[in-house]
Amino acid sequence: MRYFSGLVRMDFKNILFYALFVAATACGTHASKSEDELVQTLNTYMVKVNENHTLGETVVEGALTDNKGQNDIGSFTYYVNYNKDTKDLCHIKNIEKTNQTREEHYYYKNNTLVTVLVNASASSDKKIYINKGRIISSLNIAPEEQDLLLAKGERFLKEYKQTH
Repeated sequence: MRYFSGLVRMDFKNILFYALFVAATACGTHASKSEDELVQTLNTYMVKVNENHTLGETVVEGALTDNKGQNDIGSFTYYVNYNKDTKDLCHIKNIEKTNQTREEHYYYKNNTLVTVLVNASASSDKKIYINKGRIISSLNIAPEEQDLLLAKGERFLKEYKQTH
Protein backbone atom coordinates (compact mmCIF):
# COMPACT_ATOMS: atom_id res chain seq x y z
CA MET A 1 0.00 0.00 0.00
CA ARG A 2 2.83 2.34 0.81
CA TYR A 3 4.27 1.74 -2.67
CA PHE A 4 0.96 2.70 -4.27
CA SER A 5 0.66 6.02 -2.38
CA GLY A 6 4.22 6.94 -3.43
CA LEU A 7 3.34 6.20 -7.02
CA VAL A 8 0.27 8.42 -6.85
CA ARG A 9 2.27 11.23 -5.26
CA MET A 10 4.96 10.92 -7.93
CA ASP A 11 2.41 10.93 -10.75
CA PHE A 12 0.71 13.96 -9.26
CA LYS A 13 4.05 15.81 -9.10
CA ASN A 14 4.81 14.88 -12.71
CA ILE A 15 1.39 16.00 -13.86
CA LEU A 16 1.68 19.25 -11.92
CA PHE A 17 5.17 19.91 -13.32
CA TYR A 18 3.98 19.19 -16.87
CA ALA A 19 0.92 21.44 -16.48
CA LEU A 20 3.05 24.30 -15.13
CA PHE A 21 5.57 23.83 -17.95
CA VAL A 22 2.84 23.93 -20.60
CA ALA A 23 1.23 26.99 -19.02
CA ALA A 24 4.55 28.82 -18.79
CA THR A 25 5.55 28.16 -22.39
CA ALA A 26 2.09 28.71 -23.87
CA CYS A 27 1.45 31.94 -21.99
CA GLY A 28 5.01 33.23 -21.98
CA THR A 29 6.00 36.55 -23.37
CA HIS A 30 5.60 36.69 -27.11
CA ALA A 31 7.12 39.60 -28.92
CA SER A 32 4.36 41.40 -30.74
CA LYS A 33 4.52 44.65 -32.61
CA SER A 34 2.62 47.65 -31.37
CA GLU A 35 0.05 49.21 -33.65
CA ASP A 36 2.44 52.09 -34.36
CA GLU A 37 5.16 49.65 -35.43
CA LEU A 38 2.70 47.79 -37.67
CA VAL A 39 1.57 51.05 -39.29
CA GLN A 40 5.21 52.01 -39.89
CA THR A 41 5.89 48.58 -41.40
CA LEU A 42 2.91 49.00 -43.73
CA ASN A 43 4.04 52.52 -44.70
CA THR A 44 7.47 51.12 -45.58
CA TYR A 45 5.82 48.34 -47.59
CA MET A 46 3.73 50.86 -49.56
CA VAL A 47 6.86 52.87 -50.43
CA LYS A 48 8.57 49.69 -51.66
CA VAL A 49 5.57 48.80 -53.83
CA ASN A 50 5.37 52.33 -55.24
CA GLU A 51 9.09 52.30 -56.08
CA ASN A 52 9.08 48.79 -57.59
CA HIS A 53 9.15 49.38 -61.34
CA THR A 54 9.40 45.67 -62.15
CA LEU A 55 5.78 44.98 -61.22
CA GLY A 56 3.39 44.01 -63.98
CA GLU A 57 0.55 46.41 -64.68
CA THR A 58 -2.83 46.20 -66.31
CA VAL A 59 -5.24 49.09 -66.83
CA VAL A 60 -9.02 48.91 -66.81
CA GLU A 61 -11.21 51.82 -67.89
CA GLY A 62 -14.95 52.27 -67.93
CA ALA A 63 -17.99 54.37 -67.18
CA LEU A 64 -19.46 55.01 -63.75
CA THR A 65 -23.23 54.73 -63.76
CA ASP A 66 -25.97 55.70 -61.36
CA ASN A 67 -27.34 53.16 -58.86
CA LYS A 68 -29.79 51.83 -61.45
CA GLY A 69 -27.00 51.39 -64.00
CA GLN A 70 -28.84 53.48 -66.58
CA ASN A 71 -27.07 56.85 -66.74
CA ASP A 72 -23.36 57.56 -66.98
CA ILE A 73 -22.23 59.84 -64.18
CA GLY A 74 -18.48 59.73 -64.76
CA SER A 75 -15.58 57.46 -65.55
CA PHE A 76 -13.09 55.24 -63.77
CA THR A 77 -9.62 53.95 -64.44
CA TYR A 78 -7.88 51.43 -62.28
CA TYR A 79 -4.32 50.26 -62.42
CA VAL A 80 -3.49 46.78 -61.18
CA ASN A 81 0.13 46.15 -60.11
CA TYR A 82 1.24 42.58 -59.48
CA ASN A 83 4.37 40.51 -59.06
CA LYS A 84 5.15 39.04 -62.49
CA ASP A 85 6.76 35.91 -61.04
CA THR A 86 4.32 34.94 -58.28
CA LYS A 87 1.26 36.71 -59.73
CA ASP A 88 0.57 38.13 -56.23
CA LEU A 89 -1.52 41.28 -56.28
CA CYS A 90 0.40 44.22 -54.78
CA HIS A 91 -1.51 47.43 -55.48
CA ILE A 92 -4.61 48.79 -57.15
CA LYS A 93 -5.00 52.49 -57.88
CA ASN A 94 -8.62 53.30 -58.63
CA ILE A 95 -9.42 56.76 -60.02
CA GLU A 96 -13.05 57.85 -60.23
CA LYS A 97 -14.01 61.06 -62.00
CA THR A 98 -17.43 62.62 -61.62
CA ASN A 99 -17.81 66.29 -60.70
CA GLN A 100 -14.83 65.53 -58.40
CA THR A 101 -11.81 63.27 -58.68
CA ARG A 102 -11.34 60.52 -56.13
CA GLU A 103 -8.22 58.37 -56.02
CA GLU A 104 -8.22 55.14 -53.99
CA HIS A 105 -5.15 53.01 -53.33
CA TYR A 106 -5.50 49.40 -52.18
CA TYR A 107 -2.30 47.67 -51.07
CA TYR A 108 -2.04 43.90 -50.80
CA LYS A 109 0.64 41.73 -49.23
CA ASN A 110 0.58 37.96 -49.79
CA ASN A 111 -2.77 38.47 -51.55
CA THR A 112 -4.27 40.03 -48.42
CA LEU A 113 -5.56 43.59 -48.17
CA VAL A 114 -3.29 45.55 -45.79
CA THR A 115 -3.89 49.25 -46.47
CA VAL A 116 -6.44 51.55 -48.11
CA LEU A 117 -5.67 55.21 -48.86
CA VAL A 118 -8.17 57.67 -50.32
CA ASN A 119 -7.39 61.08 -51.77
CA ALA A 120 -10.40 63.15 -52.76
CA SER A 121 -10.40 66.76 -53.85
CA ALA A 122 -13.22 67.63 -51.45
CA SER A 123 -11.91 66.05 -48.24
CA SER A 124 -8.84 65.18 -46.20
CA ASP A 125 -6.84 62.09 -47.04
CA LYS A 126 -8.27 58.91 -45.53
CA LYS A 127 -6.29 55.89 -44.39
CA ILE A 128 -7.06 52.39 -43.15
CA TYR A 129 -4.33 50.03 -41.91
CA ILE A 130 -5.16 46.33 -41.56
CA ASN A 131 -3.35 43.49 -39.82
CA LYS A 132 -4.60 39.91 -39.91
CA GLY A 133 -8.02 41.05 -41.13
CA ARG A 134 -8.46 43.61 -38.34
CA ILE A 135 -8.30 47.39 -38.66
CA ILE A 136 -5.40 48.52 -36.51
CA SER A 137 -5.54 52.21 -37.38
CA SER A 138 -7.65 54.61 -39.41
CA LEU A 139 -7.61 58.32 -40.11
CA ASN A 140 -10.35 60.75 -41.22
CA ILE A 141 -12.84 58.02 -42.10
CA ALA A 142 -16.25 57.04 -40.77
CA PRO A 143 -16.94 53.38 -39.92
CA GLU A 144 -19.55 53.09 -42.70
CA GLU A 145 -17.05 54.24 -45.33
CA GLN A 146 -14.42 51.90 -43.85
CA ASP A 147 -16.77 48.98 -44.41
CA LEU A 148 -17.47 50.06 -48.00
CA LEU A 149 -13.78 50.47 -48.84
CA LEU A 150 -12.82 47.15 -47.24
CA ALA A 151 -15.57 45.39 -49.20
CA LYS A 152 -14.41 47.11 -52.39
CA GLY A 153 -10.81 46.08 -51.72
CA GLU A 154 -11.86 42.46 -51.18
CA ARG A 155 -13.97 42.60 -54.36
CA PHE A 156 -10.94 43.85 -56.33
CA LEU A 157 -8.86 40.99 -54.91
CA LYS A 158 -11.51 38.41 -55.80
CA GLU A 159 -11.78 39.74 -59.37
CA TYR A 160 -7.99 39.72 -59.70
CA LYS A 161 -7.74 36.10 -58.53
CA GLN A 162 -10.39 35.05 -61.04
CA THR A 163 -8.49 36.57 -63.96
CA HIS A 164 -4.86 35.74 -63.05
